[in-house]
Amino acid sequence: MTASTALTPTNTFGGLTGSIALNLLDGNYTQIATFLNSTNNYSNYVADTGAANAYVATFPTSITATLTAGLMIIVKIANTNTGASTINVNSLGAKNIYNPNLTTLTAGALVANELAVLIYDGTQFILLTTLALNNPIITNYTETLYAIGNSSTAITLSLSNGTVQTVTLTGNCTFTMPTAAAGKSFILIVSTGAGAFTGTFTSVKWPNNTAPTLTTTASRWDILAFFSDGTNWYGNYAQAFA
Repeated sequence: MTASTALTPTNTFGGLTGSIALNLLDGNYTQIATFLNSTNNYSNYVADTGAANAYVATFPTSITATLTAGLMIIVKIANTNTGASTINVNSLGAKNIYNPNLTTLTAGALVANELAVLIYDGTQFILLTTLALNNPIITNYTETLYAIGNSSTAITLSLSNGTVQTVTLTGNCTFTMPTAAAGKSFILIVSTGAGAFTGTFTSVKWPNNTAPTLTTTASRWDILAFFSDGTNWYGNYAQAFA
């Protein structure tokens, strides 16, 4: 069989139909092999372009995605969710995002700038949970330290910035707590700055039902620790570090 021998494939191939010279098929097979050997052609990653609780994943036009059971996508979340959420993939319609036990998401299940792995089960997308570690032994670790900077008079705290945060009081400040999510915790280190400033925290339960009075002496540090059970934030504190 020579290169001029023709075949008649049953389907359109490379934009051609009917009799196709084998040398053309050889060229197309080379392109196909190159494509199949490139790992970049198998990425299910996409950046979310939607809003909190209503996520949108639009793949490039060169990638075909249909809502078939078993479809797995990796989505970089743009906004932390505040409750039940959906995702619309390639404008195929919004589908619920559920936990593996088919319950709706609680606030903070999807975190801004983090990756979420979702699998479609034929009806909705299931959020794969992170690996649960049972009694791990950790020799050392470092938490992200986020510097809020000067307080002014109002700050909304966000855990997407980090679980250890610092702030310097420059006025009487009201701190708005993050949305309560079960198991979440963080530490806030408050510098008293020039001193004589007050701090108020929204929706926090304190020991003996008494909120702390932040240290009024200048150049001191109060350390406040918070833990959430999913309904409430609970706070404790140590004060006046010099």
